[in-house]
This record gives sequence, C-alpha cells and structure tokens, in this order.
Amino acid sequence: MKAVMAATLLAAVASLGVTNVVHAADSAAIKELRWGVDGGYPPFDELSPAGTIVGFDPDIATAICEGMKVKCVFVVQPFESAIAALNQNKFDALIASHGVRILSYANQESVYLDLLSGRMDAALQDDIQAQASVLHTPRGKNFQFVGPAVENADSRVAIAVQKGNLKLRDAINKSIANIRANGKYDAVRKKYFAFDIYGS
Repeated sequence: MKAVMAATLLAAVASLGVTNVVHAADSAAIKELRWGVDGGYPPFDELSPAGTIVGFDPDIATAICEGMKVKCVFVVQPFESAIAALNQNKFDALIASHGVRILSYANQESVYLDLLSGRMDAALQDDIQAQASVLHTPRGKNFQFVGPAVENADSRVAIAVQKGNLKLRDAINKSIANIRANGKYDAVRKKYFAFDIYGS
C-alpha cells in the first residue's frame, strides 16, 4: 500500500492581492523595492546553486518591479519570522506563497524528511508545492494525495506590506494589474505551472 502524502491545503491559489502596506511616498519616489522571500519553498522560491533566489514568486516580484520601474532586491527571511521582519523594516514587501503548517517546522524540507522517514504519517499542505518537491520527483514514488482537497473559499495568497502604506500597496496592485493585462504574469506562470494558479 502506498504511503500517505497529503491532503491538499488549497485547491487553487487565489488572486495576488496585497494587504495593507508601509510608509514609502508615492510610487514615483520609490527607487528600490526590497522583497522578503523564504528561499526554501520550490517552485515558489528557492536558492539556486549559485546562491540567487529563483522561482515563481521572485519572477512575479521582478515583473512587478519592472512595471513600477524600480530596482528589485531579495532578502532571504525564514517564513516563520517574516511578518516580524517586515514590521522591523528589513524589507518592504513579503511575497511568499506558503500554506498553513499544522506542526512547527523550521522549513518545508523538514516536513518532507519526517514524512519520507516515516516519523509522520501524513502532511496537510499546498498541493502545488508538494507536487513540485516530492510527488513529481523520484523520492515521491511511494506517495500520493489521499482524500478530497481541503478547500477554503476565503483563502488568499497575498503580497504583504506594512499596515498603513497605502501608496506602496496601490503601486504594487497597479503593477500586478498591468502584468496581468500585458501577458507578463502568464509568461511567468507558464514557466512553473501547466494551469493558472491566479484564480478567478
């Protein structure tokens, strides 16, 4: 019998909205946008062998920066402390397509190591990330999704910015709308996914 891999946490990723934002002036005054990324959650973000951040999230962030005509900078920050780091101004915005973790782990790979070694029986997590990191790799040959997807109509994946920075929020939202309209978002999406994760 195959081991249990996971029930999916999200059936589809919702729109790239933005929460309330930080303190920068209007977008014309923004010269650089520092993004917080985890660096260990493929295909959304990971460190390449060269030490650079690669994946869907940084590619989308880069397209947003291009639309805003600002320099993109990536700051690696563990997901568990990312909100605190955002509030401490270590970066301007957080882009991290992470799902909820029931148990506390230092990173997603630790979840897989426990699952693969038999220290846990199942993991509830984002289906896209689970497929990319385990199911579609040789180490996932004895694992599969079981049961129905756990759906939450109110779930959203968002870019986070500090509360109160409406101008930065609006500038990022405008750039997201532009890359959706001009095809850049879809071009990035097709590099990583065979389906549209944006949602309706």
